[in-house]
Amino acid sequence: MAALEVVKKRLDEVGLGEFCLELHSTKANKKDVLESLRTRLEHRPSLAPAALERSIEEYERHRRHLSRYVDLLNHPFGQSGKSLQQLFWGGIQATARVQELGLPTGPADIGLVDALTLTPIDLDRRRTALEVLEQLRASLVQTYGGPHHHPWAGIHRMELSPFEQEALLRALETWRQTMLGLEKVVMQAAEVLAIPELDTFDAARSVMEAAALLPEDSGEIILDLLPKLKSEDTLNTLDKFVHMVRRVQQLLSSLRANFEGGGESLPRAVVLRDLETIRCKLTVGGAVFAGQVRELPPLAKRYREIAQLTEAKITSASRLFQTAGWCITLTAYNLATMMDAIHLLRSTPRKCLLIRSAAIIDEAMRPVLEQAAERARVLTEQQRRLVEYFTFAPDYSIPKYRRWAAALRRAGRLQRLAVKTPVLRWLADKEFTDAWRMWLGGSKARAMLRRQEMAQRFEELADYLEAGQSFQNGCQLQELCGEMFQGLATDFEGLLMVNAFARQVSRTFPESTSAHREARRFLLEGDLAILDATLAKADEPTITDFRMLLSALTGENADAPPEIEFDAMHRAYLQVAETAEHLYHTLKELGLKDEFPTKRLSTLADEIERLAKLKEDCEDNAAIKELLGPRFRGIDTDLSSLKRRIQLVCDLRAAKLPQRVLDSLLRADLGQILGRLTELTALLRAGTEGEQMARAKAMETSGLDCQMFFGADSLEETPLATLVTRIDRALTAGDELPVWLEYLQARAEVEEMGLSSILKVYEAANAPCMHLVAALAYVFHRTILDQAYKRYPEVRRLAGTSLETARRRFQELDRAIIEAKRRHLAAALACVPLTKGRNWGPRREWTELYLIHHERGKKKQHFPVRDLLRRAGTVIQQMKPCWMMSPASIAQFIRPDGIEFDLVVIDEASQMRPEEALGAIGRGR
Repeated sequence: MAALEVVKKRLDEVGLGEFCLELHSTKANKKDVLESLRTRLEHRPSLAPAALERSIEEYERHRRHLSRYVDLLNHPFGQSGKSLQQLFWGGIQATARVQELGLPTGPADIGLVDALTLTPIDLDRRRTALEVLEQLRASLVQTYGGPHHHPWAGIHRMELSPFEQEALLRALETWRQTMLGLEKVVMQAAEVLAIPELDTFDAARSVMEAAALLPEDSGEIILDLLPKLKSEDTLNTLDKFVHMVRRVQQLLSSLRANFEGGGESLPRAVVLRDLETIRCKLTVGGAVFAGQVRELPPLAKRYREIAQLTEAKITSASRLFQTAGWCITLTAYNLATMMDAIHLLRSTPRKCLLIRSAAIIDEAMRPVLEQAAERARVLTEQQRRLVEYFTFAPDYSIPKYRRWAAALRRAGRLQRLAVKTPVLRWLADKEFTDAWRMWLGGSKARAMLRRQEMAQRFEELADYLEAGQSFQNGCQLQELCGEMFQGLATDFEGLLMVNAFARQVSRTFPESTSAHREARRFLLEGDLAILDATLAKADEPTITDFRMLLSALTGENADAPPEIEFDAMHRAYLQVAETAEHLYHTLKELGLKDEFPTKRLSTLADEIERLAKLKEDCEDNAAIKELLGPRFRGIDTDLSSLKRRIQLVCDLRAAKLPQRVLDSLLRADLGQILGRLTELTALLRAGTEGEQMARAKAMETSGLDCQMFFGADSLEETPLATLVTRIDRALTAGDELPVWLEYLQARAEVEEMGLSSILKVYEAANAPCMHLVAALAYVFHRTILDQAYKRYPEVRRLAGTSLETARRRFQELDRAIIEAKRRHLAAALACVPLTKGRNWGPRREWTELYLIHHERGKKKQHFPVRDLLRRAGTVIQQMKPCWMMSPASIAQFIRPDGIEFDLVVIDEASQMRPEEALGAIGRGR
């Protein structure tokens, strides 16, 4: 009982006690049960907690992260067999050990490439290899102060058998002997050239290169000139002189190519400039003449012919202008206008010229003429149709015809009968009678028409007469046509032809020039006799001659002003012809070739002036005179000899010889040592070839690193004596070669295992290679943990304070969710719908909620609890889904075939006999 009371108390504390029914004892009070049900019915549901789902989602997310973190920490990572937890602790210990020993740590990106694939056996092999290397290096440091100071440092081929080691010693000895022999020859060359510093491979090679550039015969060298060419300025001065003389010779050759016979004597520049001035005055086609010399005679001939043709046609053209009455000057433009006017005059019918008048030639009158012509055509057509009906000329007045038509339209049957019957004719209307008689007397119709058709014919006749009178009496047409107006018989076609002719004249001569004004006046207002006289004088041969003259003028001088008179043009053409002839004869006297372009006269004068200036500079060059002495002959100096000497010095300089070698070769007594220098060069070449062969053999045998072995970046610049001394040191310590090879093998094994980065860190820090195994542990843990962080980002996020924060948050969410779910459960239970049951018939038949309400209202004689649970068990279970009962109360209050429960919980089940628990278990689903 005490345990059940504790449970009830906890349910009350969390707000779920109202949903629990207490029936601990078989003697439960009916009033207490009803009071408990009343309290439950009066319970108001609380609000469900907000954001419960979001809290649950956050809770689950934290739980998954923490579970994932725990799984990762306890899961093996890599092939080392250790979990991440062990690797973390191992990394902490390795870091502490490195800091304790003061070992260099190197850059942050140092690591082992294959750290994830290393097994414990692989790690042991690497530790052993590092220990061996550490011991060998310590021995070298103790003996020589470090590997770099070992006599055989620089030999990189490590897998040498004893026989190969002997071959290496022999190769180095051979190399040493060849260098000693080469050193002896180099010293002899230094003595001959008086250069004490000549003791390297580069020096020997520079002597050979210099000797190869020297001629075999000393006679080809001007010995007294060589010492003067040591100076760069002197060499540049001589080279400039050579180039200047060559430019003079090339320019002279270029100029002579423009003259006949080679141009031995060139004209003066001032003469050419005067001719250029004359050429600039020679204008052809609106531009300055720029053709070849051979084009001048045809040009002069052509312009002279044009001038003669112009002179011959001036008189006939003047007479034609006088006949036409043109009071303007005789120019090419005016003559061309006259030709156009005559051509238009010839193509115009004479009838058109006869009926010209000031009113008709007005273009504004064309619409009036066209409208009048159309009206005349319509009236004529209407007259033709009316004549088909009437045989007489209509001479009655227009109102009479209209009255007749009206009488015909209004006449009745009696009128028509009276007209046809003589006895009744006195009854007929006079207008109707006259119309009838008129139709009978003047109509051509064979059959009698209906009166409406007769009225229509009279109305058409009246309309025609009215329109004809209006057309005949039109004042504007009479004024426009003048004597040519004859009513409907007026020749409107001819009048329109005149107007079209006037429009063509205006369009052909639209400008406001005097020539176009004269042409318009001549064609539109000119007397017919003048027009005929002009046409008589302008026959076909004359027109053809004028056209030829105009074609010649426009073709030769298209850009000339159009108002130049023929007299001035004649003089201009004569001037052009005479200028062309004079220019041609002068140019030929100077000897210029026919194909020379005259536009280059100014350029030719400039080149002649430049030639004179260059010759003067060459002849007055005092520095070159002093340098060459008697060999100087101005522009006739022997350039080939000078060029060979300059080229020799330039080749020596281009070979980048040491300055001391170059100075030694550029001396006056070079001819005396040339033979001995040639012999030494042959010995140097042979010694160098032998040394190269011995060096290649030694390199192939040993894998020699020259920079490390000799301590020099280049063997070519290292003194031969220094190289020989270094080889002697290695050969003297020949028994140390196996020790060095063993060290190389140990280091190579470490590098093959991927541990070279550790050695590089030590070397970069210039630290002794000690405690390499501790450094390996540090690098291994650092690398593998870096891979773990990259592969599992959640490990990095949940490390340290982040992990502790996540744990606290998880606990807070756990408590909050428990509380929220309690409240949510209470709210859900309070909202469960209750079964109403039955509330009719006898009270003993009422059930469920109605029965409970009825029992609550009674003061006494309540139903027994067993009956209440039987008749209202469903609603009670809905109100209080949790029942707290003992085995005895279960048997007492609940029928075996009555209420069932989803879950049966037996507290302290180990202390209860099975037969006592069967009643509760049997009522569970």
